[in-house]
Amino acid sequence: MRTGIIIYVNVGANPMVRSADLESLETQADYPGADETVLACSPAEVSWGWWRMVARGLRRVECVVARYDTHRRAIVTRGEPVRLYG
Repeated sequence: MRTGIIIYVNVGANPMVRSADLESLETQADYPGADETVLACSPAEVSWGWWRMVARGLRRVECVVARYDTHRRAIVTRGEPVRLYG
């Protein structure tokens, strides 16, 4: 079963405006065990990422909360991913 992960950056990034740093990180985004990874900065982007993955045939989609560390220019995940259903 193919797995997708949505990394929801809700701290350290303006929720509605994506910075250039986040755009460059999106191309490098990777999560262990995931076949596809999407960065989201708002609840609407989480929904869009979930829909996109389901439309591509991924049957297991999870979401993990993260923060953007401006000093290291890195995304740091917090906690365990939760599976999205709908």
